[in-house]
Amino acid sequence: MTVNRGTDFLFFDSVEAFFEETRENRIQHLIEELTEENRDSSAAEINSWKNSLPDLAKLLCCPEAYLEETKKECAHYILALDYFKTLIAAGHFAELANFMEDEDIRKNVNKIFDKKTMNALKKMIEEPNTFNDEQIEMSCCDAMEAEVRKLNSRKDMTGRITLNQGTHEAGQGLPRNLKVLLECKLENNHRIDVLLSDPGQNKHVIIELKQWTEENIELCADEAGREGRAVRIKEYNETQMHPALKVREDYREHLKADVGENAEIMCLVYLHNQFYEGSTLFSAPREVLYDTEKFNGQNIIMYSRMRCEQFRERICSFFQPE
Repeated sequence: MTVNRGTDFLFFDSVEAFFEETRENRIQHLIEELTEENRDSSAAEINSWKNSLPDLAKLLCCPEAYLEETKKECAHYILALDYFKTLIAAGHFAELANFMEDEDIRKNVNKIFDKKTMNALKKMIEEPNTFNDEQIEMSCCDAMEAEVRKLNSRKDMTGRITLNQGTHEAGQGLPRNLKVLLECKLENNHRIDVLLSDPGQNKHVIIELKQWTEENIELCADEAGREGRAVRIKEYNETQMHPALKVREDYREHLKADVGENAEIMCLVYLHNQFYEGSTLFSAPREVLYDTEKFNGQNIIMYSRMRCEQFRERICSFFQPE
């Protein structure tokens, strides 16, 4: 067993150990350990662990394979986009309606279309005669498709990694002694999804993992009436702080009590099942999406899977010895 139990968290001594424990034949054991650690975990949390933890582990440990998989998914979505646009242009709305009835297809469509486009698709199906040629052009889809094609054209990411450049070892670009902490409990009883920690440098990366779907969330005002700083989860009629705010205004401030005021703490949010950065969470005000602190000249907090490459490079460059 490679997973270790701390006072209020599970941890691994390396990225490689984290990856091994999230493999298909081991993930259920890790879920059981996490459930034991966090006895109040909901079914939604358990489902999130099963999907998001193996995804992050593979990105950190096997970036080349991860990027290749992402590119293949993007290629699949490009075909879906082309098919959608063909049906729409030909006015085959009944066929489009049948296509959208498939639950798996709907889930995939929600990954690549923003809410505005999904509503347009729904209206096209229900009221096809209300659309003119300009609306059928679907500029939102065209813009997203350009981003997908851009990712598909990128070269292998090996040469873009800042540490151990050119090697093919597991976890390349990351410190060998990097600790991976899961469900790290803070003094206010809130838990950090994943904390990457290099004790020698007193550097830490907070990672919040989200796999919300577009149709289930909407931005709203916080308790002080400030728009775009909170998110309402429709399924549970529950309101939470926007994750880009939560990681820095809640998690980072309370983590300092454990690691000290002089620690360097970078905050990130990763949306592994979101390919389009025109989605709801990215529509929040700039002061929500960008950190007040900069690391290596950057202060972006939230990344979709479309930008998995940049997300990992941020982590590698942060831990690079000065």
